[in-house]
Amino acid sequence: MVIFAYGASAAVLSYDELLAEAVVKYEEGDTVAAGELLGQIIQEYPDDPAANYYLAGILNDRGLYEAALDSYKKAAKSAEFSDALFNVGYLSYELGDPDTALEYYDRYLEYRPGDSAALYNKGIIYSSLGNDEYAAKCYEGAIDSDPYNVDALHNLAVIYYDTYEYERAVHYWNRLLELDGEDVDALYGRGLALYELDEYDDAIESITRGAELAPDDGRFPYQLGNIHYSLNELDGALAGFAEAYRLDYAADEDAYYLGFIYSDLHKYNLALKYFARAAELNRNYAIVHVEMARIYRAMGKNASALEELRKAEEKNYADEVELAYEFGMTYKALGLFENAADYFADAVRLDGSLLEAHYRLAEAYEGFDEAKALRQWRRYVELADGHPGEKYSVKEARSRIADLGSKDARD
Repeated sequence: MVIFAYGASAAVLSYDELLAEAVVKYEEGDTVAAGELLGQIIQEYPDDPAANYYLAGILNDRGLYEAALDSYKKAAKSAEFSDALFNVGYLSYELGDPDTALEYYDRYLEYRPGDSAALYNKGIIYSSLGNDEYAAKCYEGAIDSDPYNVDALHNLAVIYYDTYEYERAVHYWNRLLELDGEDVDALYGRGLALYELDEYDDAIESITRGAELAPDDGRFPYQLGNIHYSLNELDGALAGFAEAYRLDYAADEDAYYLGFIYSDLHKYNLALKYFARAAELNRNYAIVHVEMARIYRAMGKNASALEELRKAEEKNYADEVELAYEFGMTYKALGLFENAADYFADAVRLDGSLLEAHYRLAEAYEGFDEAKALRQWRRYVELADGHPGEKYSVKEARSRIADLGSKDARD
């Protein structure tokens, strides 16, 4: 037996006595003394499970996580300290080693089958690895063991929402609300899922309740704005986005949607105000300039419209077809038919199925080259004939073909 010296009087203590004294100091919160005692044991017995278990706790509290992990691994070799398996799992994941974490959680669950915390933590790891199927199974196991594990209930609901299983998502958010009817996150998630299920009234009710409980949380009015807008309830949409904007939640998007709604209502000055604000808040928001160009064109301010389209172009607006088409419409409004034709031709080249661009290209050609216009009208009719939405445009195109054809014959 190894005999240890301890204290100023150099009292001679056995291993058991020294460990017992270290545990007392540890539980009293005197981690300095406990650490010194444990250090003596580990110097003689580096792999001692008990000493390493308590030393790991001290190291962990001091933020020395890698050293704590090493000590917990040594402690975990003894069935007496099976909790060390859990701690190895936790620290391994925190230190960026999810595979080792899963291995130790599985070993811990052999001692504690169905442990809710271990299953929950496994769910977190699988979620971080993108394995929603395994994560869901772990969260379900955690909930089976502890029906009050609200974090597992929430995360499981989110997984089902993200994987489009909206009814299941609603089920778990409802369970959360049974535990706490004022859980604003559950009200929010439940509202989004109900909306996806086309249960609009219940969705609005859920999110409105969340807004009442958390009046400073901008995501609630923002989603109310989205829902009302999708239902073409513009007053509700305006109210929602305006409140979200006031709360500075996704303010650039709020400003954009407010501009869009005011444009639909033909309140062009207000629309321009909010679109300009959106562009100010997000300088990469190229679509705002396209929308402003349309408004300026509707107001007869075609030079301003052209300026906005150039800004969209400078910001590399993603939809090249739409941008070319809008340039064409603006140049046509300015009476610059050759420029208009160039852009409409670009739109057609980029997307030959865009019938409206074919139609507008024929119109533009009429401004300076009737032979090209005649060919383009015929091309449009060839493509559009039989499309229900093009019935009246095709009729007009045939009229133009007749006029231009007879004129060509006379010439």
